[in-house]
Amino acid sequence: MSFDDLAFWHWFALATIFIIIEIFVPGIAFLWLGIAAIVTGLCFLIFPQLALEFQVVIFAVTAVITTVTARMVIARTAKPSDRPNLNQRGLSYVGSVYSLVDDTRNGHGKVHIGDTEWLVELAPGSADLNAGSPVKVVDVTGATLVVQAEDRSGGAEAPAGTG
Repeated sequence: MSFDDLAFWHWFALATIFIIIEIFVPGIAFLWLGIAAIVTGLCFLIFPQLALEFQVVIFAVTAVITTVTARMVIARTAKPSDRPNLNQRGLSYVGSVYSLVDDTRNGHGKVHIGDTEWLVELAPGSADLNAGSPVKVVDVTGATLVVQAEDRSGGAEAPAGTG
């Protein structure tokens, strides 16, 4: 089979393949390629003498137009998340106060939050602390909480059941 033997239904078959891939792959990139293949197939159905070069140009241009248009529409209509830190659990602890599980060594230690022990790193300029010292989470680096010593006299309390 040569490229001269292409028929409009080849574009529809390609569109079907893209849409099947879309079902199994996260995101919506292949949907726009599938739509572009359908448009190209329809153009080839209407104009059967359309050269392969023009078919490829129609496919490419349509793919770019549908992808860019969809991204603009999605960006304009997307609502901000009510839980922006959903997949960044450590960020939800920033500002909270917890007690150290053990003494810190070389600026590193652990705190107990819920049913998990988190690694902590003391903020720059902090001295090592003893077990039980209250620390406030000020930042997150990867899966490590960055903490600083919390003043015992009037500092905030750890959330119920977490410290």
